Amino acid sequence: MSKGMVYTSFAMIASALMISAAFTLGYSETQSSDATRISEASFFMDSVLQDMDRSLSMATRRAFAASINYVIVNNQPLSSPEKNVSSALVNGTISGQELENMENVSIESWESRVRSIASDSSYELETEIRGYGINSSGIRSESYYEVFARLKDPVSLARFNRTETAYTSTSLTGLEDPMITLRSKARYVSKYGKCSFSRPLESIETADIYSEEYGYGNAVVNPSDVSSVADKSDKVLVASDIDGYTVSEANSFAAAVSESANTSSGYSGAYAFDIGSVSIEDNQSLLVDGETVWRTDFTEMFREPCYIEDSHGPGVLDRMENRLVSDSGRNGIATMIDVSELPRELRRQESAIPYVYFNSSEYGAARQIKGVSDEYSWFYLDQDHIDEWGVNSLVK
Repeated sequence: MSKGMVYTSFAMIASALMISAAFTLGYSETQSSDATRISEASFFMDSVLQDMDRSLSMATRRAFAASINYVIVNNQPLSSPEKNVSSALVNGTISGQELENMENVSIESWESRVRSIASDSSYELETEIRGYGINSSGIRSESYYEVFARLKDPVSLARFNRTETAYTSTSLTGLEDPMITLRSKARYVSKYGKCSFSRPLESIETADIYSEEYGYGNAVVNPSDVSSVADKSDKVLVASDIDGYTVSEANSFAAAVSESANTSSGYSGAYAFDIGSVSIEDNQSLLVDGETVWRTDFTEMFREPCYIEDSHGPGVLDRMENRLVSDSGRNGIATMIDVSELPRELRRQESAIPYVYFNSSEYGAARQIKGVSDEYSWFYLDQDHIDEWGVNSLVK
């Protein structure tokens, strides 16, 4: 074989190898590019679905706020509250009327927004709401919705199909109680807030040394200078050792409480000594009645206001419907109202618990309670709640 032929054969083989290498390299780069694109599309889909919980929480609170506002503005109860609040949640409307503050937060708005973001990222996104629901528990809302999503990447031709369900429990603190607004002819406003207690009073300690009187007021715990305490006759002195104060100083309070026994005599009014170690904080509302020291928080319920769970009271959704009793399966709530703040024509001698106050049903006789009724002459409780909370001994 001549040198020319050898060289030509070598050149052909080398050229073939170079072409093959170039083709292989290009194919590998294409595969890598597609893999990256597919990974990005998958990440985009995950991000869309992960946003569902956050958007649902915001949409739920707004739906309740907008629905309550709808009731108040129209001065009419909301029929079928679950259906109508769900409508507000999904499309921002009630009975076809667009609701204030639901722009860009409803579930349908969320769908439109994520489809637009997908389009800007060169993806094709289809979504379909396949289920949703809303309920209330205490002063919280429980809601969910299910979405089927299909994402297509027109470049890599990758497709992703996913079904996801979002759940949320959302606080309704700060929203207005529409039942009280409607029943008071829009003259009394109460906003939802959770009480720091499950019942408005409880026995916290029993004394070995006590008087037969009762006294009521906010606690003043171990004051270093009694003379600096204002309005002592409306306060309860709480001492680790009552002997640390003169008898006249103790008698200047509405009541006196001591962890240890006294060694002096001459105490008058309400007192409860030798109660043992107990945790009482400054300004805590107390009722000293004979041997028992009670923690009372009636005033917090109508001053704050705040709500507690109540099996007979209407729930949040019931209140939109202006109901005075709990519907089947709902967790009811209760608060108290300052009767003196109601329109004069609505004031009467009745339990300060609103769903009882405005109800023509029978909850037992309205009775005054030691301490709080001395301070607020309009304050009454119905016999049903007196029995439930075990405070018959405090009836005046």
